[in-house]
Amino acid sequence: MKYPLRFPRFSCAFLLMALSLTSGLASSSSKSLEEGFEHPSESAKPRTWWHWVSGNVTKEGITADLEAMKGIGLAGAQIFTVDQSDVKGPIRFMSPEWRDLMHFAMGEAGRLNLELAVEGCDGWSESGGPWVTPAESMQKVVWSQRDVSG
Repeated sequence: MKYPLRFPRFSCAFLLMALSLTSGLASSSSKSLEEGFEHPSESAKPRTWWHWVSGNVTKEGITADLEAMKGIGLAGAQIFTVDQSDVKGPIRFMSPEWRDLMHFAMGEAGRLNLELAVEGCDGWSESGGPWVTPAESMQKVVWSQRDVSG
């Protein structure tokens, strides 16, 4: 069964009144909207993913990355420790060195007034790693459809 589209009925007087009210708001708010784009609040600024790849992390690199993020107007980042390269660095996830670098990164982010977030584990936040068995790994949803008559 198909349902007909129904539209509310507005009188011309109501429509003209609504347009006249919003035109006054538009002219006064367009300046503040433009100002908001030119100088966004910290809560409106973008954040990025920040990959710490295959143990290749240093204090110098952390400072350089965070200062670059601040320099281009980001408000922060989410750190992802991932093992995606054949070039292995010395830093292992959750090792004392990794924890020291994480503490250092938080201090640098605080110095630069950047927000940091951290994913929950090495890899993709509990979706991968040697501790996840195949039975507990990511699954795929599948479906099928069959039309029958009668």
